[in-house]
Formats: sequence, structure tokens, C-alpha cells
Amino acid sequence: MQTDFGIFLRRKILEKSISISKFAEEVGLSRKAVHNLLDGSVEEAKFKTLIKIADALNIHPMELISAYFRYADFACHTGTECRTSSSTTGDDIGFVKDVTFPDGDMVSINTTFVKKWLIQNTGTVHWQGRSLICIDDLLQVRHPDGTIVKHGLKSPQNHYPLPDTPPNGQIEIAITFTAPNYPSTVISHWKMIDSQGNYCFPNNAPLTCMVKVFSL
Repeated sequence: MQTDFGIFLRRKILEKSISISKFAEEVGLSRKAVHNLLDGSVEEAKFKTLIKIADALNIHPMELISAYFRYADFACHTGTECRTSSSTTGDDIGFVKDVTFPDGDMVSINTTFVKKWLIQNTGTVHWQGRSLICIDDLLQVRHPDGTIVKHGLKSPQNHYPLPDTPPNGQIEIAITFTAPNYPSTVISHWKMIDSQGNYCFPNNAPLTCMVKVFSL
């Protein structure tokens, strides 16, 4: 069954006036893999794959990535009912809300701002020794002049320890970002890891900070 993201992707492929086979060749995927993306058979696409798709379609990576997380079935935006289990029995996480700067908010160039998320331990495992890490090194962002930059949003550090949190407890996470010095749409992705550096929820959509940067 075709998903909303599949419809979005198919429309972009048609706009480029190429066949699915030719598109798959340009992206470096099998024809079957592309069809799996179109019909929603892929549980979670890799960031590197999404970047390759955006490049093949000649669109900004942020347009494709934001569409993917907006339309994908696992994407969580509001409410603690949005959660994905980890590989540890009883471990679970709920996204409650964006406290500040919900995705799509506007900031001016070079602005420093604080993004806050509220999450909840919706499982039965006590969270101890956990951290939030930035995974933006998996992404490349295209500057309006065509050059490639690695980070559109900058943060003082890419690793934030989280407080120990019992089941049903909530955490408000605050991270400072600085917007780039050019108009654009930029995004930063963050995931939780345990004390050994393993992803706690590998199949969970990351926490995101996506803003539209404008020039006064």
C-alpha cells in the first residue's frame, strides 16, 4: 500500500521525467528497494539513502528529510502515545511536545536560540547513564550557492548527559543552537544512547530541530 511519503517521492520522480529503473540506478539502489520505499515496505530509511535520493532528484536534502519524517508512519509529533520500543524489554520512550521552536519556526540569520523538547519514560526500565547525541554527521546540507556544508545548525557540544529518569518520569531537554549566516531551511537530529554508547531506540525517529532561517 503506497504511503504519503511514497506518493511524494513518486511525484518527484515523475517531475524529473525518468523511469523507476533509471532513478534506482542514479541513487545506487535496486529497483526493488525503490519500490519498497514507494509502497512503505521499508521500516526506516537510512539518512545516507535519503541524501542520495535528494541529490538524484536535485532537491534540497532538508525538503526530502522533512517530508520523510512528516509522512512516515513511525514519525511522532505530539502526545505520549507516540513511542517506539527499544531492543531492551520494557524500555520505551514517548515524545510529549516541542516546548520551544516547533519544527518550521522561523529565526533570523546568526541567531542563537534554545530548542526544548519534552519526552517521557513510558516503559518499565529506569533510565540511568543515558545521553542525547547529535547525528548530524550523517547529513550534508547544500548551501544556496551549491557548496556543501556539514552542519546547518551549530551547537556548543554534540553530547548531552540526561538525568536519571524513572518510569513515567518526564525530561525537558534544552539545547542551544546557532543558525547559519545565510537564508535556508536547516535541521539537526538527536538520538538517545546508553552508557556504552549504543542507541537506546534504534528504530525511533530522532528528535529534530528544524527552522527556517531568514535575512532581515
